[in-house]
Amino acid sequence: TMELFFKAEKLRSINNTAKEINHIISRFIRGQLLDALLVGLLSSIGLIFIGLDYAFLIGFAAGIANIIPYIGPVVGCIPAIIIGLLSPNPIVALWAVLVFFIVQQLDGAVISPKVVGDSTGLHPVFVIMAIIIGGSVYGILGMLLSVPIMGIIKLFVYKYIHKKQNKNHINNIISKH
Repeated sequence: TMELFFKAEKLRSINNTAKEINHIISRFIRGQLLDALLVGLLSSIGLIFIGLDYAFLIGFAAGIANIIPYIGPVVGCIPAIIIGLLSPNPIVALWAVLVFFIVQQLDGAVISPKVVGDSTGLHPVFVIMAIIIGGSVYGILGMLLSVPIMGIIKLFVYKYIHKKQNKNHINNIISKH
């Protein structure tokens, strides 16, 4: 069916590119899940440290919620505030907010750019730039999709450069003979 439209070599190239895109997206998802795990672990440790009931459960729920930009960290913090306010010492709710604030600062500045950047092969600065641009142009959806899209763009740029270098190398060989 597809052979009617493309030569076998072109089909192999398209198939390889699709596999590489799948690899980029898979690594991005794994990076997001690792980031969620780290945020959940740090949140849990902080909440245990301040003595919040159900700290482990709340911390890891916050880590999972953290996958959603902007809204996730707020949603993850709400159960901690409620449990803190219902505890014998309601000031724990304020301490919980501080724990989440610190974890979010660490995640946004260090953990997420490094983990997601390493998983997609992008430098952390490009990860931050992609998220900012994606968020400003397409909002939350743009923030979610910007890093894998940037990884795919990087793939096509590298393929283009590699193709040009091979063509120049072949032209140099031909012109010498």
